[in-house]
Amino acid sequence: MTITATDDSNNAADLLLTITVNDLDEEAPVFTSANDVSVDENVSTSEIIYTAIATDVGTITYSLGGSDAGSFNLEASSGELTFITSPDYETQSSYSVTITATDDSNNATDLMLTITVNDLDEGVPLSVSESLKLSIYPNPVTDQLIIEGNNSLKNFQQLLVTSLEGKIILDFNDLNVKSFDLSGLSSGMYLLMLKSGEQLTSAGRIIKK
Repeated sequence: MTITATDDSNNAADLLLTITVNDLDEEAPVFTSANDVSVDENVSTSEIIYTAIATDVGTITYSLGGSDAGSFNLEASSGELTFITSPDYETQSSYSVTITATDDSNNATDLMLTITVNDLDEGVPLSVSESLKLSIYPNPVTDQLIIEGNNSLKNFQQLLVTSLEGKIILDFNDLNVKSFDLSGLSSGMYLLMLKSGEQLTSAGRIIKK
C-alpha cells in the first residue's frame, strides 16, 4: 500500500506501508475430562476428588462457579478439585459446580460437573474386642472421642490416630483419661491403633466430621 502526502504547492511524497495481520488464538479450550464423578462420604479434604483437563494451544487457567462452588477448592493451574469440608451423604448427596477453562487469549469454555456422594455404612460405636470390653464413640466424631472401659488399656502405652496409609497423625500417651481431643484433626476417615511396645492392635476406623 502506498500513501501519498501532497501539500498546497502540489509537492508530494509517497510512503510505502506494509500491514501485517497477526494470527490470534480464536479457539476456546476443549474439555477432555468427565462431567460427573462419585466420591465416598467422609472423604478427606486433602484428597483430590476430580481433576479438570482441557486442551488448548496456550496456558489454561481454571475457575469455579455454580450453586455449590462454596463447598470446594479448585486449584487454578492444575484443575484439581477438593472438598472444603468432608461430605456427609445424609446432609447432601449431590453437588453441582461449573468449571471454566480460560486460555491466554481469554477464550473460555464451561464444564457442568456433578459430584455424587456415596452412602457408606457408618455402623455403630467401635468396639475393639470382646476381651477388652472397650467401646469408642461417637463415630463420626466432631471434637471429643470418648473411650469407656479404660481398665482394659492397662497393657497399652499409646493410642494412635493414623491415616488410612498408616501415617501417624495424632498420638496420646495418657490412656487413663476418658476423652481424647480430635478437634484439630481434618475431616476424613482415620485408623485407630493401640500400641504396646512395638506391637500395634487395630481398634477399627473413625470418621472425623
